[in-house]
Amino acid sequence: MPSLVLPIAMLLYSPWCDLTLSSYRSGLAPQFADDLLNPTMLNYAADAYLANTFPRASDKLSFPDSHPFTLGAHHPFFSPALPSSLPILRTVAARCPTFKCFIISGSAEMLAPEIAAFAKNLEEAGVGVRWHEELDEVHGFMMVPAWVSPAAGRMMGNVTEFLLAA
Repeated sequence: MPSLVLPIAMLLYSPWCDLTLSSYRSGLAPQFADDLLNPTMLNYAADAYLANTFPRASDKLSFPDSHPFTLGAHHPFFSPALPSSLPILRTVAARCPTFKCFIISGSAEMLAPEIAAFAKNLEEAGVGVRWHEELDEVHGFMMVPAWVSPAAGRMMGNVTEFLLAA
């Protein structure tokens, strides 16, 4: 059986990095009032995304402390911006020493605080991370045409450079 080929790079556009929703409960939401996202949308989305991570009442199984059924939104795969994700990120860095990550986000998007925390966690874990936060841009700004957001056009050049170097 062939061994699993590990990825060498990851490109993230405005990633959602904390499904515990801790940054929206901390009073930061007003400064992101112009974003496309809002706390209600994120609450519903988190509930839908995590719906099957809780054992059914009929399940008479026990799960290890690190299992998604046990940790829910606090699991490192669901919330890599949390400090508790550092051990798994360190494992990634150790197993893939040349792995690199490029994160693109906007400073006016609701996910900005957790994206900053995730970039910091990656760096602290030893993962090669490049993070670009575009001033005054909202969630997913790089997905719109350049005539809507000139920053989106500029970012495509950076993405091309990153992918060609990977």
